[in-house]
Amino acid sequence: MKTNLWILALVIMLGFAGYSIAKDTKKETKEMKSEALEAVEKEATKANPVVSMQTGKGEIKIELFMDDAPITDGNFKDLVERKFYDGLTFHRLISGFVIQGGCPNGNGTGNFVDPKTKKPRYIKHEWSGKHSHNKAGIVAMARTADPNSASSQFFIDLAPLPSLNPGGVDPYGYAVFGQVVSGMDVVNTIMKENQAPFPGSDGTANPVKIKAATII
Repeated sequence: MKTNLWILALVIMLGFAGYSIAKDTKKETKEMKSEALEAVEKEATKANPVVSMQTGKGEIKIELFMDDAPITDGNFKDLVERKFYDGLTFHRLISGFVIQGGCPNGNGTGNFVDPKTKKPRYIKHEWSGKHSHNKAGIVAMARTADPNSASSQFFIDLAPLPSLNPGGVDPYGYAVFGQVVSGMDVVNTIMKENQAPFPGSDGTANPVKIKAATII
C-alpha cells in the first residue's frame, strides 16, 4: 500500500513539474511572439524620410512616400545625397499652379547626367493611386510627354490640381512622390515675390536658389 501511495505521489509531482514547464514554455513563446509583433509594428510605423531643402527664402521640408513610389523616391533621395540639387534654382513659377526646380541648366532643359555612363538618367513612371494632386504642397516629378522621361526636375503644387492626375491633361498623370510637411509659407513666398522676365512668361528674372538639400 505504501509503495502504491509513493508511486501515486511521484506521478502527481511529475505532473505538476510537467505543467510548470509547459506553462513556462507557453509564456516564453507568447513573449517571443509579442516581441516579434512589436518589431513588425515598429517597422510598419517607421516615419518616411524627410528632405530638408534650404532655399534663399527659408527651409522647405519634404516627406518622401518611399513605400508608394520607391523608384521615384529612390531617384530623388539619391540626387539629394549626391548634392545634385545644391545650388540649383526654382526656374518655373506659375501662380496658382506650381513652382518647379531641379534643372541643372536653370531653364527646364536639363536632366541628371550619370557621371559613370555620361548619359541622362530617366526613371520609370509610377502611380500607386494612394496619393494624388489633391492639395497644395504635393510634390511630383516633371517630365515630357513620355511618361518615363522624369529625371531630376520636380514641382510643388500651389493648390489642388486634379488635372495632373491620370486622365487629366495627361493620360498617365504626374508621379506624386512626396509632400511638403513644413515650409509651405516659403513656397508661397517664392511664388509671390517672383518677377517674370516678361508678361505671360513662366520663367523668372529673380530665381530662388536651393542652397542645400539633405536627408534628415
